[in-house]
Amino acid sequence: MSETQLMTEIEEVLGKFDAVLVENRCVAEYAQLRLHGGCYLSRAQSEEIAKDVAQALVKAGFEPYRLLRLDFGVWSTTLHKGKTDVAFSVEPLALDVGQKYAADQQAGYRSKLTLSLSATEK
Repeated sequence: MSETQLMTEIEEVLGKFDAVLVENRCVAEYAQLRLHGGCYLSRAQSEEIAKDVAQALVKAGFEPYRLLRLDFGVWSTTLHKGKTDVAFSVEPLALDVGQKYAADQQAGYRSKLTLSLSATEK
């Protein structure tokens, strides 16, 4: 399965959550780096959405590679499917010090889910 197909599958999983805005906010950044990944906003608290998304990805056939953990206010884990690793993290928007997400915070979004895909040789 290609990384593009996996991104579509991941976005389908994210689309099952009412609290998640399935609109990739980092398209330009990932395209510039020639990587597959994205940033998605959530109205849920970071801990809640991190646990729910990790569980939903496992149900969708992704295998946990590393346990979900909390480091310095950011939840993160790594999963894999086939020959591709999926790293994702969820952080409160309050940790984002820039103005990029200020309007989103005012609109009620509480956290940002960031994920990236990388091919492995498993």
